[in-house]
Amino acid sequence: MTKFVSRITGCDASSISCEWKISENEDFFRDHFEGMPVVPGLVILESLVTAAAWLARVSSDFNMLSFKLSELSNYKLPRSVKPGEVLQIKVELIERRPDVLRFRGKAEVEGQSAAQGLFSLMELPAICEQDTFFYRDLCRTQFQQLLEQIEK
Repeated sequence: MTKFVSRITGCDASSISCEWKISENEDFFRDHFEGMPVVPGLVILESLVTAAAWLARVSSDFNMLSFKLSELSNYKLPRSVKPGEVLQIKVELIERRPDVLRFRGKAEVEGQSAAQGLFSLMELPAICEQDTFFYRDLCRTQFQQLLEQIEK
């Protein structure tokens, strides 16, 4: 399954809501921080970017597939996130340019803000057409699986 997003709880043309159930066994907890583990802020940003990439794929009918972070502003981390917590991720598309999409993202734990900021994703060109068809089908399947995840 996709790392940084456990399930998609809602999605429309301009916004997506996701959850990431953070396992106590994540690799990054070994070094961040011993005796008092917290999720690194950059990893929380990756969860926002992952959610935004899913929104961009869906809103383009999976014609846009690969992205890179091209801009980040006003990124704040007001609360630590610990092992076993569930990150509620909300991302809104606020501007669409030809190859760049701008988003507002927020991550919360139990109603408290854990991260928020504005960021842009730039579409990466496809390497070859055959790979595009394969990856498009794979993305559609993964998106459907994320929508179908049942709360355990």
